[in-house]
Amino acid sequence: MASQFPFRQYLIEFLTKNLPSLFLGTLLFGGGILLLALKIPGWSLFLGLPAIQIGIVVLILVFEGLSRKKSGLATEEYHFVTCLVCQRQTLAPKFMEKRICDDCQVRIAGKLKTALVAVYILFTIPLTLALVQKNQELRQKAAEITPTPTPTPTSTPTPTPPFKQF
Repeated sequence: MASQFPFRQYLIEFLTKNLPSLFLGTLLFGGGILLLALKIPGWSLFLGLPAIQIGIVVLILVFEGLSRKKSGLATEEYHFVTCLVCQRQTLAPKFMEKRICDDCQVRIAGKLKTALVAVYILFTIPLTLALVQKNQELRQKAAEITPTPTPTPTSTPTPTPPFKQF
C-alpha cells in the first residue's frame, strides 16, 4: 500500500515527524521574541534570548532534514568510474565516463602551483634586475645632462620680513 501512494506516505511522515518540530521551533522563536518584548526585569533576557536561539537551531535542523530527504541519495545520480591517473574507483555523475579523482586533482594542482611559482620567479627576477639597471642608467644620463647649480658668492638670499607681534 505504501508503494501505491508515495505522496500519502510522505504526507503522513511530514505530519508526524516534521510538523511538530517545525511548530516547536516557531513557537520557541516567537515566544523568545515575546519575552524580550515584555521587558520583564531580568527574566526577559534570561529566558528570551535562549528561547530564540533554541528556536532558530530547531528550525535549521528541521529544514536541513527536509532538504536532505527531498534531495535523495547521491548514489542515485552517480556511478563508479576508474580514475585516469591512479586507476582507483571514484564517483562521477551519470553522464561522465572519464574522471580524475579528487586526490589526484589536488596532487596535480600542487605540482602545477609549484611549477608556476618557479616560472614566475624565473621571469620576475631577471626582469626586475633589468628594470633596476635601466633606471640607474636613466638617472646617470639625467645627472650628466643637467648640471647642478653652484651658488655664487655674490648672490645672497633675500631676507624675510619679520613677523608682527601683537
